[in-house]
Amino acid sequence: MGGADNATISGGTCAGAAYVFNTALGPPVVQLSSSTYLAAENTSSIAITVNRSGNSSNAIDVNYTTSNGTAVAGTNYTAASGTLHWECGRQRPQELQHPLIDQHQSNASANDKTVNIGLSSPTGGATLGSPNSAVLTITGGTPPGTVQFSAGNYPVSEGAGSVYHHGDAQQLGWSSQRELRDEQ
Repeated sequence: MGGADNATISGGTCAGAAYVFNTALGPPVVQLSSSTYLAAENTSSIAITVNRSGNSSNAIDVNYTTSNGTAVAGTNYTAASGTLHWECGRQRPQELQHPLIDQHQSNASANDKTVNIGLSSPTGGATLGSPNSAVLTITGGTPPGTVQFSAGNYPVSEGAGSVYHHGDAQQLGWSSQRELRDEQ
């Protein structure tokens, strides 16, 4: 075909069926959706998206791995490695649910930590696009909780002793309301 643009080639197979593709699409390309990701330490996991584009006539694989930046595997995050697979004809992005480890730090000024994420060794004629590596920043500790009341005033008879107020106490990370008890 000697330099023809937008040529079509037929006769390939995809899942046993004849498949026609446009050579102008080039080879399959896999890449991360971003070169940076951000997650709070108290988040259980973060989704890392890997995109496939270009020619979809081949099934392809790509390896992924994580490595320590300033974060430590087993302490701040769970190390991960593996292979993502796309069947021929498939372009849909894939997500890696990357687990984080909450150290339950109450210090809002705790240092941010980083994890390196990389793609490598594509198969099926695929190439790595850009970005093919990223930095995940795990933001510092859990900020202190807050307390709020549903009303500005609560009537209490003088000499009543104790005042009990139920609900409206909120702290980041609480899954239910707590009892707030004020002694006079």
